[in-house]
Amino acid sequence: MKHLEKILWSSQHKGYRVLAITFLVLGLCISFLSLQLSDYAKSILIKKNNAEYIIVGKEASFMKTFTGQPSQISEQEIRDLKRLKAVDQVSGFSSSQFPIKIRVEVGSPLKMDLFFESIPSHWLDINPTAFKWKKGSDFIPIIVSKEFLNLWNFGFAKSQGLPQIDFETARSIPLAIQIGRDRYKGKIVGLSNRFQTVLVPHNFLSYANSKYAYGRNAINRAVIKANDPTNDELLNYLNNHGLDYNPESILKDKINNILGVLLKIFSGLGIAFLILSISILLLQLLISIEQSKSHIIRLNLIGYDKNLIAKIYMKKVYSMMLISTVIAFTLGISISFLLAKFIRDFFGDLTQIIYLKNIILLILLPLLISIVMRRKLRSSL
Repeated sequence: MKHLEKILWSSQHKGYRVLAITFLVLGLCISFLSLQLSDYAKSILIKKNNAEYIIVGKEASFMKTFTGQPSQISEQEIRDLKRLKAVDQVSGFSSSQFPIKIRVEVGSPLKMDLFFESIPSHWLDINPTAFKWKKGSDFIPIIVSKEFLNLWNFGFAKSQGLPQIDFETARSIPLAIQIGRDRYKGKIVGLSNRFQTVLVPHNFLSYANSKYAYGRNAINRAVIKANDPTNDELLNYLNNHGLDYNPESILKDKINNILGVLLKIFSGLGIAFLILSISILLLQLLISIEQSKSHIIRLNLIGYDKNLIAKIYMKKVYSMMLISTVIAFTLGISISFLLAKFIRDFFGDLTQIIYLKNIILLILLPLLISIVMRRKLRSSL
């Protein structure tokens, strides 16, 4: 078999094979890394579930602070926001208009003043079954932000000598809530990543404002669900009407858009290198067959059929594919670990570094290329 391989490949320059392997390695490696980056982006940078939600509130001013005038969002402003093309939905946060005192049993008893906000339940990013309230019930279910729990653990608890708690522990701690002369029981039933506040059921806060604040209600903040958070019309409206918002949420969406374009360009480069490597391999095979035509005819005459000759050619292709895959795999995994380290240093933890589906694709691509090459080879002999 080896002497036949030497006869059929003797006229081929090794430089073509090196060039084909180089482009194949680049194509496979770039394709693998583009998929890895896409998964990293979804895990760390791209949080579309929350990026499209913008929390806005009236900007505070010296005069409002001096006169004690509250900064509220009007119903007219809510209606105007709903008319903007970039906006899907808008809803105001109801806020407690009465003092609230909470007693927490964590080690030693701890008393604190607190506030409640509420929003219709369909806006929530979680849906705990216990987050319901019926009139006459003295139990108030509470949802707090994940950041609220982090502030307790890494700020308040350490400074006060109190224990750090996880969510499972937090939900088991009974809360004694006093509003006016009435006492309620409360528990944390969920953590929200979307809203940085303390939420209670919407119907409870409406009832409580009616009872303890003589029907007063105010929209201090609003949540906007935008189909395009970076829309200029929306941002201009917010800035012109003194509506404050967290620019990081907008920046995150801009990063998402830019990253999406870069990933498409990166993926395009990978596909281009793969196509180029396949073209070089095919060209090399066709040239080899053409230059070895006389040898192939003689081999056929002495009893070597086309299938055997095709196997000899494909053996070389398989070895090139194997070399390219091993090199691309080694490079791809190494670069993935370096990228993961960079992302962890600057953006936070990654839930996963290597994705199995991307490794499977890295193995499947050379197999598919080999199938294409084999079919083209058989039709050419």
